[in-house]
Amino acid sequence: MDISLVKEKLGLDLSASDVDVLAKIQDLRAQCGDDGPDLDKDSPEIQLIKAGQHDSCCTNSDGSITVTLEVPVAFGKSEPISEFTLRRPKMKDLRKAGDRTSNPVAYTATMIATLAGQADKIVDELDGQDVALLSQVVSFLLGRRPRTGK
Repeated sequence: MDISLVKEKLGLDLSASDVDVLAKIQDLRAQCGDDGPDLDKDSPEIQLIKAGQHDSCCTNSDGSITVTLEVPVAFGKSEPISEFTLRRPKMKDLRKAGDRTSNPVAYTATMIATLAGQADKIVDELDGQDVALLSQVVSFLLGRRPRTGK
């Protein structure tokens, strides 16, 4: 099926992204009271990451995910950082991050910094849009995904 036809039927511009299409479908299903299968519990971003189709994410052979930042982080006199590679989390990472329910922002910031091997001061300078995507990547890495065999 032609994606332009799908976008038209959903009432979206032809320039709408895949994330916009998935979000529109989720909104329509929610309006109908349809909870759908387990896949619908994931955000559109996670669905694209799972499918290996997210424009800003690349899944590496070791299970880590490289995210291209929308707004590179410039800190001090060093070169701006344009990518973060988040490795698969371990139990020690979860212990370090603490309780995500009591302070979800601190939890997310700690997980991003730890999994990316970046200093807190670098993570603190991330653009909000990049934080949102990196948060989705952390959620994906914590969820069920295919094994890498390593």
